[in-house]
Amino acid sequence: MRVSAIAGAVAALIAMGSTGATAATPRASGYGLVYDRCVASEAAQGSDAALGACLVAEGRRQDARLNEAYRATMARLDFPRQKDALRKAQRAWLTFRDASCASVADADWGRASNLDAERCRLRRTAERADELENHPYAESRPRKLYPSTP
Repeated sequence: MRVSAIAGAVAALIAMGSTGATAATPRASGYGLVYDRCVASEAAQGSDAALGACLVAEGRRQDARLNEAYRATMARLDFPRQKDALRKAQRAWLTFRDASCASVADADWGRASNLDAERCRLRRTAERADELENHPYAESRPRKLYPSTP
């Protein structure tokens, strides 16, 4: 089947690209070099299925990055109320991301809208991973909200 062959070619391209030391190096966009090579490949340029496979593969990588950032942030928070607040925020964010990105895909808009939805999911996941990796209060340190008066 043509789609299986394209997906196989994209998977092979990703596997070949991931062997180099720079393959996992994040780009300015937050996506890896493997993703850049995949979407620039002849297969992805000529096929929505191959481009979709690139998006899904990078989406998995970004999702793993998000999960690791969430776990690391949770581990560094000191109090149960902080963990509960982050857990609640993460669940709300997941609901938002999924609903927001689903809103750009519709059968009446054609198959390209599915790629738009996948791009949306990828972008939002990478942005959230960035946020959690840079969480401002995820360090064990005393913090005074109001300075004491002399």
